[in-house]
Amino acid sequence: MRFRVLGPVEIRTGGDWAGIGAPKWRRMLAALVANAGYAVSIDQLIAEIWDDDPPRGATNLVSIYAYKLRRTLGDDGGELLRYRAPGYLLAVGADDVDSLRFGTLVSEGRQALADSEPERAARLLTEALNLWRGRAYADARWSRTMEAEAERLEAGRLDAQELSFTAAIGCGRHAEIIPELIQLTADHPLREGLWSLLMQALDRGGRHAEALSAYARAREVISDELGVYPGEALQSVYQEILTSDMRPRQDRTPVTPKSRLAGRTPTAVTDGAGRQGELAATEGGQPAPAPAIRDAAGYSLEPNPLEAGTPAEFVKALRDFRIWAADDLSLREMARLSGGLVSYSAIGKALGGDQLPSHKVVVAVITACGGTEAQLRAYVTARRMIRMAQEGALPPPVPGPGTIMGRAGLPERGADGQSHVST
Repeated sequence: MRFRVLGPVEIRTGGDWAGIGAPKWRRMLAALVANAGYAVSIDQLIAEIWDDDPPRGATNLVSIYAYKLRRTLGDDGGELLRYRAPGYLLAVGADDVDSLRFGTLVSEGRQALADSEPERAARLLTEALNLWRGRAYADARWSRTMEAEAERLEAGRLDAQELSFTAAIGCGRHAEIIPELIQLTADHPLREGLWSLLMQALDRGGRHAEALSAYARAREVISDELGVYPGEALQSVYQEILTSDMRPRQDRTPVTPKSRLAGRTPTAVTDGAGRQGELAATEGGQPAPAPAIRDAAGYSLEPNPLEAGTPAEFVKALRDFRIWAADDLSLREMARLSGGLVSYSAIGKALGGDQLPSHKVVVAVITACGGTEAQLRAYVTARRMIRMAQEGALPPPVPGPGTIMGRAGLPERGADGQSHVST
């Protein structure tokens, strides 16, 4: 390797690495490395070195800088830094520049993942990421074009990190990547791929409640910043976690209507439509599933918030959902499992009153209780319908992935039928 740009610009002289002390030489070399293998015109080099204020004789100065760079590189014959009309060309291969080597390794790592070889992918991607020493072109981000090139490389670095995390999860090393993923989601909160990987790593490490809380945080920041719901890929991971292990809290037995009724004396039950059923005991004393179940407290198998017509009825449906899904979940636990959307006192005040709760309280309760995306949409939509009915407006349709949302977290539609962001 002859050149390094994944950090400060450096060249190999003999067996050591050294920077380029003269800023103008460094800018010229950076432009040549960024266009390795292609001729860079004199005019472009002048723009890269002096921007919009070149001195008189700038063309001659470029020739002098080229001569001095050759001397520094030990390229007196001009085999490495060649003149090619209308400018200069740096003749290097893929292994001569760290940024080019990085791209090769990432491509090979991506292919290894596609071939179901996570261990090989992890080795390749680790080697690629170890080439980085700081921000790309850290001491040569002088012009707009060099800034854009550096940002392109930085984006590639994030892609490589995501691939590396995917490989680590495939190798069973999910626990060791969680701290770095937590930091990266904080640094790049709108990057859904990082949230997805964090949720998978937490879930595979048995930290199911934290995985669900991570989704709640992702949904909150994405809806606040972009006005849309998370994409289908992130929602799919969330649903996968819910369906593969329905424990809404870390390492605890799920509290569902079936588990609450286990061991009780079978009784006649009635579903919401008035149909009669019977909870028959199976061998071993476990109840057989029934079309609908009422427990001792009288709560149906799943409350339907869309049947609520008043704020008080909606709050009752929200309380019923908590009891149906997790009746031993404390208010403090709910606040923690919701990712800190609201305080436990706010949840308690909302569930104990008869006023329409805030959007955040609704999201916190359903998320903390392990609700699905469909259940969350039902409660959020029901709340919106009641609020709009109070205001004398018609409710919008149920939102889907990517729908633009208004201030209340649901779609705003104009007269043209299109979604709009509230201002």
